[in-house]
Amino acid sequence: MASLLEPDLAGRDVLVLGAGFSRAASDDFPLTDELGNLVRDQLKELQPSRWLPQQRFENGSFEAWLTSIAEDQPDLSTGDNEERHALFTRSTELTRSILLDRQGAEPERLPNWLRRFIWLSHCQRSVVITFNYDTVVEDAVDAAGIDAGPDARVGRYDVLDHLPPRRFGLQPATEPHPTFDLLKLHGSVDWYWEPRDVTGATIAWSPDRRPPGLSPFLTPPAASKSSFYANPISRELWRRAGSALSETSRLAIVGYSLPASDLTVSGMLQRHLRVDDVEIVVVNPDPEPVSARLIALGFSRSGITEIGGGDAVASYVAQAEGDASRRLLDRLRSTPSLDRDAPLGLSGLLGYGRRVDEVRRGPDGPVLVLAENLSHLAMMGRADADPTTVTPGRTMRDLLDADERPDGTITALLPDGTLLTIVGHQARELGEIVRVHLLVPSNGPWAVGPMPPEN
Repeated sequence: MASLLEPDLAGRDVLVLGAGFSRAASDDFPLTDELGNLVRDQLKELQPSRWLPQQRFENGSFEAWLTSIAEDQPDLSTGDNEERHALFTRSTELTRSILLDRQGAEPERLPNWLRRFIWLSHCQRSVVITFNYDTVVEDAVDAAGIDAGPDARVGRYDVLDHLPPRRFGLQPATEPHPTFDLLKLHGSVDWYWEPRDVTGATIAWSPDRRPPGLSPFLTPPAASKSSFYANPISRELWRRAGSALSETSRLAIVGYSLPASDLTVSGMLQRHLRVDDVEIVVVNPDPEPVSARLIALGFSRSGITEIGGGDAVASYVAQAEGDASRRLLDRLRSTPSLDRDAPLGLSGLLGYGRRVDEVRRGPDGPVLVLAENLSHLAMMGRADADPTTVTPGRTMRDLLDADERPDGTITALLPDGTLLTIVGHQARELGEIVRVHLLVPSNGPWAVGPMPPEN
């Protein structure tokens, strides 16, 4: 699959994810202080310590406590500091264990908005910065079925892009396929290292099994001068995040509370975002405190949009789909090299898709009426196809001529009445025959339909 209309990689959308994103994906996931209290309760039973707080964690205090015990404190003895380091290691082990117990939903249990989020991020080539330790995004990528060419799918290896490298188990056979970037700035439940390794030589991604002798690489949020950040793997991840923030004009903060104690993140936003030239969307059940912290950092209230309520994340995805579809239609209209007479279809699974039989003028832009039956993509693009057996479909010209209103979105109408928002474009080469323009719905190919049964 080759792309005729490459995504605009200059100033890509940047999304910052916090624990609220994972909670929206599943109620099983704890928020930060909830996770801390689960860890605290188990530590009290397994490893009582005078360094455990007497009070339960609240208002972000779990992260502050983790940072405190991870680093040497100048007023404590060497023995005391070593005791606290051991407590931190035990805490990260329990954190990993709890999160692994809470995740692992089957693909059919993934919320619809999460699958759409993955496809939208892929089509937009977004930069996704996360402070979450879990693998919700990676699991959803594997389940999304994103086509990367013959017998290939985009997977978690592609979004991580070698950071950190995989040092154990089966090595990926190819270079990463083009997709969105996932930058896990605080580590992950499937990353490991030898604690205090400032060289980064032992940091490894191992999704299949735990490497012997290594500890989970879970970074406390505020230890900016520690070995957690001194190693080259972490520094490269943070450098890439800063670079993406410097170039973007659209930032979404999704389920991340921007705690005042996390000076590292606050400082990164201040240093890299163009204060007067960035649109910020705060997505949170209660967005006002996050907006207030952004304003305190120097960002303008007029540049901040809030999406709140219990379904804030799903609402954001729906809004982002519309914005992406409008940008796509504008780029299709403004690309002179686009072959306007090539057939038009909707991308499906395993080389199949749906032909566009009609293009209508809808209330918000062009509506593509899809064929009742699935077709093989090769048949869609055959210029010499027998018209008595192959119904000619609509072309890109039909789409662009149907509705010239600005700020329109592209929608596809399935035979069962389902409406899909179109967020991406691909083109398939069929030998020397004309390309097929394939439009990608935000739900991915699963929404278009499976491969038809064999006769």
